Amino acid sequence: MAMARPAGAEVVHFITSVRPQHIFKKVGGRKAWLYLGRFGYRDVFVKVEVQDESRQSEIAIMQRLLDNDVSHTARMLHGFRLDRHNGFRTEVMVLEHHGQPLCKFFRYLHSLHKLDQDTVSAVVRQIITALFGAYRARILHRDVSIGNIVAQLRGREVEATLID
Repeated sequence: MAMARPAGAEVVHFITSVRPQHIFKKVGGRKAWLYLGRFGYRDVFVKVEVQDESRQSEIAIMQRLLDNDVSHTARMLHGFRLDRHNGFRTEVMVLEHHGQPLCKFFRYLHSLHKLDQDTVSAVVRQIITALFGAYRARILHRDVSIGNIVAQLRGREVEATLID
């Protein structure tokens, strides 16, 4: 009889097989590690976060965004919690990959001489749409910064996504 794999085992295996990105972030007592890789046929980010148990679960927040179909926000494909230790919990989320960090994306467009006011306006509109959608889902985003926005080209259109 084959043993059943624990919930999230395929994600844990995935995490051990990808290389870490240069991104390490510590915000307000929380630590998060972001990995880039592939999960099945998709490009994904895997975010591993350690946070105080008194804080709202980021998995719950991401699930609420998904349930309310908030546009221009990162989509969580999988999320699970690891063991709790000394008042902290570890959460692992697999998120769809939505392009390059905004600053790098704008530099790329600038090098092609395609960065114009319409493009920047489209990005701002999309991020405001994401913030309004999150607010309607009873989520107040308190860390909007250029580091938390990624963008990519979809055909001739720019698609911006709020990732954190």
